[in-house]
Amino acid sequence: MATRHLTIELVRQWIEQKVDTREFFWVLLSHVVLDCPICDMAWREGSRGRVPGRGLFAELQHKYSQEGMSGEDAIAKTIALVLSMKDDVLQSVSDELMEKRLQELLRLPMDEAIEAVGKSRTKFVHPRLAEKLLLRCEVAYGTTSEEMADSAERAELVALRARELKKEWQPFATDLHALAMTLQANALRLQGKYAEANDRLDFARRILDEGSGDPIVFADLSFYRASLLLDQYKHEDAIREAKLAVRVYGKCGEEHKAGKALMKLSLIHSEAGNAQQAVEVLQTATQNLDFSKEPRLEILVHENLALYLAEAGDPAKALEVLGQHPLDPRRNRRSLLKRDWIEARIQTALGETVEAGATLANIREEFAEVGDAVSTALVSLDLALIFVEKGMAQQVKQLAEETLPLLQPMAIPQEIWAALFLFKQAADAEEVTDAVIESVREVVEDRRKWRVEVLEN
Repeated sequence: MATRHLTIELVRQWIEQKVDTREFFWVLLSHVVLDCPICDMAWREGSRGRVPGRGLFAELQHKYSQEGMSGEDAIAKTIALVLSMKDDVLQSVSDELMEKRLQELLRLPMDEAIEAVGKSRTKFVHPRLAEKLLLRCEVAYGTTSEEMADSAERAELVALRARELKKEWQPFATDLHALAMTLQANALRLQGKYAEANDRLDFARRILDEGSGDPIVFADLSFYRASLLLDQYKHEDAIREAKLAVRVYGKCGEEHKAGKALMKLSLIHSEAGNAQQAVEVLQTATQNLDFSKEPRLEILVHENLALYLAEAGDPAKALEVLGQHPLDPRRNRRSLLKRDWIEARIQTALGETVEAGATLANIREEFAEVGDAVSTALVSLDLALIFVEKGMAQQVKQLAEETLPLLQPMAIPQEIWAALFLFKQAADAEEVTDAVIESVREVVEDRRKWRVEVLEN
């Protein structure tokens, strides 16, 4: 879509279903919801006396605009009603019963789960069950992406069956189906399968044409799209998606989610090389976050703050912040490794390269043991910097031989991959000059991605 504002003609084309609903809705969210007077006028004039577009949100919004409401007021009232209707559906069954059904469904192997849901007319068919499965995806994060994918696939089964059986559930079950696809995409992203993850996200956005139109669901998709774009080094696009999520969550009263999106935005700024901006955004996030909802976020915020302070040139302050929050041994293994990773970063910034090298080597081995190829490869880049700085050609050669196969299927910038490949060739020929070492150091240091994920669920 060339314009980033609504026009009267564009509104009319959308109502007549002559324009892509997904693209139209992004403009609607990023302008009308944010009080853009140009889009507000276009909405009021373009929708006057016209039939609504597809979907519950479009129908309600059209109804309110016909009652003389401004675009902003019509959207605000529509959002409130859609959320109220969704809540009514989700709360129409006891949580205790749904928890029981959840555990029953999780005990079934996937092939049996598919059969059980497909035959069920009541037992395993309710949007609330799909929602609980999706919530479990967030709890599962930090252990294995396979657990996340499993829960998301089961949620998709339940959502599709609920949509099929009850017409009044269709808009909300479609939202849950889209979220299930989104979390499947996130699991694929964590496995480094970026093309498949992108396909899942694209499909999720397409099916939302038939959903409730709940802006929070669209914001959820932007939140996870930002993660995928970050992994692909598309920092500007990732920032745009994260900012959209922050704004929509905030406009819809989802302050805690807005805080999580700000955490994501700070991570993007960090990896784009804007450490000071990352510190400032993260400090803003703490004003939105409700740590009583997710206690684990409090320690993660401080760990990330320490990381960004080290990047911003204040490793002493970073060490102080980290020391204020001792390591909790009850955290899962992957989370503990990431804490060690942060400490290694600070050690490097303090010039303690021997200690940092030993820490990184240990982390690398443990990530390899748990089958996390992405983190293994990226920790290897951190370790390569230390080896290169010390002129340890043989160690870099060995590291390159082990790491290159891991990097090839990933969206690592070509400069990094090529630099390590050329270094390996030079090491093989025993022609590692100072110029070769410096070129590798510059490329990896300038374009490296410190994958200390604080929030990707």
